[in-house]
Amino acid sequence: MNSRYTYFFVLCLIILSSCFKEEKRLEPHVSGNILQSTIPMEADYKNQVFFDLESNTLVSKNIKSDWDLGFITQDSSYQIILNTAKFMKAANTNSESFDEIRSDKTYSYFFDPSHGQLDSTAIGAWGKFENNKYSGNKKVYIIDRGLSLTGKRLGYKKVVFDSIANKTFYFHHANLNGNLLAQSKIEKNDSFNMVCFSFDQPEQTLKIEPPKNLWDLQFTQYTTMLYTDLGEEYPYLVTGVLLNRNGVTACADSNSVFDEINFNYAQNKELSHQMDIIGYNWKAYDFDSQTYTVKDSFNYIIRDTEGFLFRLRFIGFNNEQGLKGYPRIEFQKL
Repeated sequence: MNSRYTYFFVLCLIILSSCFKEEKRLEPHVSGNILQSTIPMEADYKNQVFFDLESNTLVSKNIKSDWDLGFITQDSSYQIILNTAKFMKAANTNSESFDEIRSDKTYSYFFDPSHGQLDSTAIGAWGKFENNKYSGNKKVYIIDRGLSLTGKRLGYKKVVFDSIANKTFYFHHANLNGNLLAQSKIEKNDSFNMVCFSFDQPEQTLKIEPPKNLWDLQFTQYTTMLYTDLGEEYPYLVTGVLLNRNGVTACADSNSVFDEINFNYAQNKELSHQMDIIGYNWKAYDFDSQTYTVKDSFNYIIRDTEGFLFRLRFIGFNNEQGLKGYPRIEFQKL
């Protein structure tokens, strides 16, 4: 071959090769280790426990009766939720006569739904937005404070939610007989889903939940609606798991074997924001042995606050001493 043509051919190869980008090496998807944790709700389910999957950490815990009302903190939010771990409920009297409300009778009481949707709370919309603040409708609400740790009824409070101004809730409250009249205020805090209030400590703002980016699952008692054989609805106090409303999603999966759930499978599942999607039904009560057993065919796929996917199942409900109230979970970052 003529040297001139040889030179031209080599030059063309060099030019063409420079036009193609070097392919990036794709790293294989690496899953985490399979981990286990025991959650100390304790035998009487007195603790609410907040758990983070990514760090395998019990972030915080509190006595379930520590608070009554939760005030949602987003800028445009006005919602106020009940502590359903205490079997609390609320009624709108549709009266503006605070002093005249002295009985809990004849009113329709409602529970907060366990799915967590804020458009369905028992207190509901207690005012409207106007002039850069949320002004209350002046209606008197009766709050049934539910049950103590020992099952004792905690009685009633009457409340008027006055307004939200400068990111602060204002309200006044008293016993039904008018005693212990107090004005209270709760400041919003964007680092939390909600800030809490107890009628036992009306001068304080309580940070019961940890900061919203630090946890994924709440192990707690909560009130949900069950149904009789005739389809009639009734409230019941159950023990289970609720999702962090700050972006955590999940689904139940009883069709797959836990060990076969991988990243590719999980990322194609439709996940829900429904807070009680894990709920309480992963265990069953054995009346013969009078103990709880976990349903080992129930698996859960969870996307945490950081966007990572996990598979999770329950492997026990008792501690090493045989006491109930210590859910044991097995989970893996996919």
